[in-house]
Amino acid sequence: MNKIKQFCALHNTPDILFLGNAWDVLSARTLEKSGFQAIGTTSWGIAASLGYADGENIDFGLHLSIIKMIVDHVQIPVSADIEAGYGEAAPPCTS
Repeated sequence: MNKIKQFCALHNTPDILFLGNAWDVLSARTLEKSGFQAIGTTSWGIAASLGYADGENIDFGLHLSIIKMIVDHVQIPVSADIEAGYGEAAPPCTS
């Protein structure tokens, strides 16, 4: 079963799914070894660990590369918090 199917299956059990928040490979591996079944990344934690303020101040490519490193170094599913998506704001509604 791949990690996506594994993550979906965790949402369809009567058990509560606890996600530990990781900001780097060490924190992710620690959460995995502590028994978490899945990990969520923390955009604030990733940014802060590199000296950036929260709010899309970290370079998008750098942010993604850290998430990829986390995913590549754990065997459990990872849900990624990617700030507000680094996209342009939606245009205001007009009538």
